[in-house]
Amino acid sequence: MNYRGLLIGLVLVIVSFGCSTSDTEKKIKQETQDFVDSYKGDQTREIVDTENSSMPEDEDIKKAINLQNIAREEVGIPKNLMFTWSEAVANDAQSYARTLANSGRFEHDPKNHLAQNHNGYTNGPYGENIYAYWSSNGTKPTYEMAVQSWIDEKNNYHYAKIGDDDCDYGKQCGHYTQIVWKSTTKIGCGMSRYKKGEYKGGYIIVCKYKTPGNIIGEYPY
Repeated sequence: MNYRGLLIGLVLVIVSFGCSTSDTEKKIKQETQDFVDSYKGDQTREIVDTENSSMPEDEDIKKAINLQNIAREEVGIPKNLMFTWSEAVANDAQSYARTLANSGRFEHDPKNHLAQNHNGYTNGPYGENIYAYWSSNGTKPTYEMAVQSWIDEKNNYHYAKIGDDDCDYGKQCGHYTQIVWKSTTKIGCGMSRYKKGEYKGGYIIVCKYKTPGNIIGEYPY
């Protein structure tokens, strides 16, 4: 909308009709402003994330989120960038957990995989950590257990850019660096029981992260 052109046009109308009284001018100015204001709702505006960010009721998930936020605090990530729960991300994580459980596989979601030669996650909107657990007595794992196993990878990590000898040789640290990735602020997790495969009777836990971390060539924090 060309507001300046609109105003000039209206002023010309005022002049041509000879409306010179102050009351008339005030009325037209107000009507002009009201007309201009009516278009503001159509202008480009900042997109607000409307995902549900309330803390889930599940105590195990609460502990898992808090544990990760403690790990983030330890490396100096500010409080306004701590993880919050996202129902949208959790739904994706639960869906993929069911996919793995039904197929018997243990692998990262193809649409969220870390592409070493494409500077990070290129095929999906989330980062991802996965954890498989099997016990002879059918014990169910907790989200807290999964998260603690990922955080323990801190012992294998040396502060460096991702892909630049950041992990001890032969060790993993990518689950940890995703947890402490500064720009990641939303998390969602899901769990399912394996129906077949090596882990049949066991469980798979999937946590997804938005925005994804572990970008090759960048520091986590």
